[in-house]
Amino acid sequence: MTELMGDQVFADGSNAKDFDGLDFLINSSPSTQSDVGGIDASATGNEYWQNYTNTTGTAAFNTSQAGLTIMNDVLNNTTYGRQGPKAVFTTKTVYQLYELGLTSNIRYARTDLADAGFRHLQFTTMPVLFDDNATAGYMYFVDTDSLWLQVLAQANMKVTQFQLKIDQLASSALMYLAGNLTTGSRRTQGLATGITA
Repeated sequence: MTELMGDQVFADGSNAKDFDGLDFLINSSPSTQSDVGGIDASATGNEYWQNYTNTTGTAAFNTSQAGLTIMNDVLNNTTYGRQGPKAVFTTKTVYQLYELGLTSNIRYARTDLADAGFRHLQFTTMPVLFDDNATAGYMYFVDTDSLWLQVLAQANMKVTQFQLKIDQLASSALMYLAGNLTTGSRRTQGLATGITA
């Protein structure tokens, strides 16, 4: 179930049975999305409903300041007063590049996420974490204060009755969940793309 939920959190919304995950809500081309939460983000006047995207990319993340410059750009363009990204999610590869880029610096890490079993580094005050489901070369800047998993109460990990299997000495049941990932502020969500070694 954990693996399935991980897939759903990063889903792109192309399958009607999938969540509108991070690849949909924090999109690499938000100006072309015509229906996100019932709002046409591509329409003139609705630019507020677009997440920020930096598509500059870099092939020298860990050998120059290019990666940190991109990260600063995304953070600065998604922060409005006290509202903005609270965490950065990326792939293991990009995480390792970020880690290599910090080797000559003194690092300060908080232990609260480490105590919960999440290996992470810090960027400004945000944890930087990796996930196997993240899109290659992407860094998601997530405003966790305005991103929610909405679950239908009648379909919240419900289990059907167990039934005997015809072809074996076993019984099985279905477990189901109906919900979606939603946001109330796309402009405080950001994405950096095109990050390579």
